[in-house]
Amino acid sequence: MVIFPSLRSRVGKDGSKRQREDNTRDVHSEVIQLLASDPNITDIDPLDTTYSRYFNTKDLDTLKELSLKEIIILYKYNRIPQVIGDDKSLLNIGSYRPYFYSLSSADRAYTSFFRLLTLTFIDEAIKEDDKVASLKPLMPCLEYYSGYLLGLNISKYYHIDSLDALAYILHRLKLGLLDIVHEAEDKIIADIYECIICSGIPKIGRAVCDFSRGLLAATVGKIRRAQVKVKEVKCWGLGDTKCEFVITIDRRRKLI
Repeated sequence: MVIFPSLRSRVGKDGSKRQREDNTRDVHSEVIQLLASDPNITDIDPLDTTYSRYFNTKDLDTLKELSLKEIIILYKYNRIPQVIGDDKSLLNIGSYRPYFYSLSSADRAYTSFFRLLTLTFIDEAIKEDDKVASLKPLMPCLEYYSGYLLGLNISKYYHIDSLDALAYILHRLKLGLLDIVHEAEDKIIADIYECIICSGIPKIGRAVCDFSRGLLAATVGKIRRAQVKVKEVKCWGLGDTKCEFVITIDRRRKLI
């Protein structure tokens, strides 16, 4: 059992709510340091309620109080329950986005609407002899182009000039939780948790986030002022529990 004596010394015997709130920032920092030093910790002293709330992530009221940085830290250390979608349809209304759902119960409707636009032609309900089946090969290109246009528009409207600003805007628009894993002059590796396109769908043997690829290509291209190529290497559709994109930057080809 993990015990945090420093918390008790700060909160005091009365355990007053005001004192706990005053020390929330310090607690956030200590929890992150704890996870970084020992990511296998699973058993938390129940008396340390200020700490244990970070390890009881099924509580939606707890999730919505966390910052973007904190929720990504919890995802990186597998503190958010990972439940693979068991719905046979890709248009899974019960999408797995616990953090965004904690912010608004309307998130499922919001996500379902996006998926009706982006995943319909992947769904097995469309048979080969359907009249619209001939459009299926075109859909990844159309989705990529739609994401690219949105990326250009939000880059201009929100004046996105850095990857941190991009992460904030994607969070604000509820498109996903962006985490930059690696950043270099010619390559960026980016993870997206709670992706609006795929989070919670069953494994189908292929990545499905062409819309997100286009969006990242446009926004990162504008930030770096260069042509970029985006490849999705992890996706819920591949059996993963996050999206991972490898962004290659061609600095020889400048964007105007």
